[in-house]
Formats: sequence, structure tokens, C-alpha cells
Amino acid sequence: NTLLYKLEVKAYENAALYYDIEQYKAASIALQNVLKQYPTTEFKEEILYLILESNYLLAIRSIEEKKQERLKETIKSYHIFVDSYPESKKVKDAENLYETTIRELERINL
Repeated sequence: NTLLYKLEVKAYENAALYYDIEQYKAASIALQNVLKQYPTTEFKEEILYLILESNYLLAIRSIEEKKQERLKETIKSYHIFVDSYPESKKVKDAENLYETTIRELERINL
């Protein structure tokens, strides 16, 4: 259905806009909502990667009190992405985010 597809594209673009303007918490929530509303979207791989990246950028820019929880959320996002798309061209980038997240979590927990 063309109308449904247009709504799906619009929802994805609106959610991605939060990422573009560096509103990472809003981006993560909005992108997750797109997946709930359109679970079979053709943009799922890109959405999952943007959620990972949004969570990562939110975490590393967070105040210390919120950093650990947000880093753990980033790790969850990483696993969801690589489990869903192990052959993605973005797996290497995702792994780099994951490794940096782990190092930051270890630094906090010293």
C-alpha cells in the first residue's frame, strides 16, 4: 500500500531528524517507536544502527550519574543490531562503538 509506505517513510525521517539535530535520547525513543509501529519496515537495519549510535552518543556525553546505565543500554543496542544483521556493512562500525563503550564502562567501574 503506497499510503502506508509514505507514512512509514515519514515516521522514519521524523525520527532520524532527532539524530541529525543531536537530540540523541529523543532519537532513540522515536526510532524505537518506528520499529513498534512498522515492525517489517525496510529501514529496520538503518534504524537499529541509528539507535545504537544514538545511545552511544547520549551515553558518552552524559553526566557521570547517568553514564553507566546509558553505556549498558548501548551494549544492549549493539547486541540487537549485530544479532539482527550480522552481515551488515555497518558491523565493523558497530563493533568499534561496542569496544569504546566497554572501555568507558571499565574506566567508570575502576
